[in-house]
Amino acid sequence: MDRKPEQSAQSLPVTELMEIERVCCQFEAAWKAGHQPKVEDYLADSAEPRRNELRRELEAIDAEYRRRAKAAPSLAEFVQRLPGAPDILPATEDYPPGRALGRYVIARGLGHGSFGTVYMARDSQLDREVAIKVPRREHFSSSLAGDRFFAEAQMAAKLRHLAIVSVYDVGYASDGRPFVVMEYVEGQSLSQRLATERVSHCQAAELVGQAAEAAHYAHKRGFVHRDLKPANILLDREGRLRIADFGLAVHESDQPQLAGQQAGSLPYMAPEQVRGEAHRLDGRADIWALGAMLYEMLTGRRPFEGETREALSDEILHRDPKPPRQIDDTIPPELERITLKCLAKQPGDRYATAGDLARDLRRWQHPPRRRIWAIAAMVAVVFLALALSLAAMFGPRRQVDRPGPPARAPLAGTLDVLIWGHEGASRRGLGLREPGAAPVQAGDRIRIEARLNRPAHVYLFWIDTEGHVWPVYPWVPGRWGQRAAADVPTEQLSLPSTADEGWPMKPSAAGMETLVLLARETPLPGDVDLPGLLTGLPLQRTQNPRSVVWFAEGKVITKGMDAERSPDFFDPEAIGDPVLSTQRLIQERLGPYFVLHRAVSFANQGQ
Repeated sequence: MDRKPEQSAQSLPVTELMEIERVCCQFEAAWKAGHQPKVEDYLADSAEPRRNELRRELEAIDAEYRRRAKAAPSLAEFVQRLPGAPDILPATEDYPPGRALGRYVIARGLGHGSFGTVYMARDSQLDREVAIKVPRREHFSSSLAGDRFFAEAQMAAKLRHLAIVSVYDVGYASDGRPFVVMEYVEGQSLSQRLATERVSHCQAAELVGQAAEAAHYAHKRGFVHRDLKPANILLDREGRLRIADFGLAVHESDQPQLAGQQAGSLPYMAPEQVRGEAHRLDGRADIWALGAMLYEMLTGRRPFEGETREALSDEILHRDPKPPRQIDDTIPPELERITLKCLAKQPGDRYATAGDLARDLRRWQHPPRRRIWAIAAMVAVVFLALALSLAAMFGPRRQVDRPGPPARAPLAGTLDVLIWGHEGASRRGLGLREPGAAPVQAGDRIRIEARLNRPAHVYLFWIDTEGHVWPVYPWVPGRWGQRAAADVPTEQLSLPSTADEGWPMKPSAAGMETLVLLARETPLPGDVDLPGLLTGLPLQRTQNPRSVVWFAEGKVITKGMDAERSPDFFDPEAIGDPVLSTQRLIQERLGPYFVLHRAVSFANQGQ
């Protein structure tokens, strides 16, 4: 559940609303931890009028979790525990469990805010869980408003990114209200996480970097989110970040109609949003919000904290945020610079694109070693020039032309997987290009073959169907912290090392298995966090049970080679496939460190 105070509480000072939200997150976290917290225990330090509003929110959360646990409280329980409570019982949901919205059957409520209510539902046709957001009636008093909402959600459905919650469908309920159907992400919001723990500087940079990459993707397609905030940043069970509510974003084609509109959550709104300039917004408004979230994660508090909405608006418009290092001097200066650049009052003084913000955060996380090499190169040039000068002055006058060393060919390589079927000799040692090799299944054995055109430092890892990354070479397979082989140049690898043997495939979910080969001229520096750079990969879904595809530097290289693979091959570029998106992400993150990137993905039938 991702909740915030109802619209009726907006007359309270902003600091009061923030405190209500903080206490509600703690209360909900206690429920999720398996406890049954008492509402009255969370009201002890609250005075009116905050106490009354906080009680409303806590009772709604309490009722929802008791309903899930089949322990809904009676009216008598409310009266006994909180005298005077009958008038604040949570309102009945508009769409109770079992109600159908088209082919979607409501399962339960997930949360609600000032805009509308979010439900978890079951898609009866595709048999999957989805999230459905239904706006409040007052937001759609005219058919024109509903049509605009419908059109914006339809455009947002075109966004396909690993870190953006997908929009699946839109429709109208029987009562005339529009609704948007989105991907259901099981986990927690960033606001819930921040209510219970403080993230590290590296974690803050990683989360905002991922969000910035996703925002940049949307901005290039004409969308501005307008409401980026911790409550709309979801973290799934694996800790992967997903931006929610892009289905309610505004597209640049609709902006001329929005003059004067003030949309968003005030603590994260850019000055131009506060001024009601929705018709002029671009991606730099979202960059401001990302900077506000980075500030909050680094310092533990928001950059602007006015006592009332008017005071908060005035601070956003006219006051510079306090430098983060004045609050916590352990914050790295470069992260402070990045944060304050995002929060520049004038859009032109911020990052031009969210992609630029993401790159600065990546550089801070994984600084390139170019500066050291540049200094060494300058020193070498100076010594070489001095040596040549001395040779010209004191060496023999006669010069002998000698051929220099031949130019080295660019590093190249191939990658293949051999399959041994577990049900007989019909699939013994088949290469993936051969018919009948894919899909693999539990009990099959696989063998890895990698070849380079010359010796280089080789690194192999495996991405399973769940998006988990496992080291293969030169590590002990599956153990990042333990090396099985020395990091020395090699030209050919056959794994396992025993000939005519293979590693058994263990039972797993159906999807795509991926083997990745990376190579470079020198050993990988010890300060490069390879496991950290490979976090946050999505589920590797399969579009066809016989799928096989090769990649080079993040690009598909098997197009037009149908004669060499299964006739049921699919085109990942045409469908925004998550496996292709994963390879592009790996190339973006690891490209600065490796001159060779090859990969092969193939279907796993699962069990």
